[in-house]
Amino acid sequence: MTGAAGTLGESITRMLLDEGFLVAALDIRTEGLAGLKTRLDDKAGRFHPFTVDISSAPAVEEVCHTI
Repeated sequence: MTGAAGTLGESITRMLLDEGFLVAALDIRTEGLAGLKTRLDDKAGRFHPFTVDISSAPAVEEVCHTI
């Protein structure tokens, strides 16, 4: 999920988690991802945050290999 720390991204991330999915959450804002993880409570175990600038193809490729 790209833009996971934003308003829409958080809503979609929550929906996916509610449906039982594991979520790889990508955003450029580390602090936003950390805040989201804190707010997820019991679902945080299926939430996997990655700080990445998706405008950088090499950075995205690196994260994809990690995931």
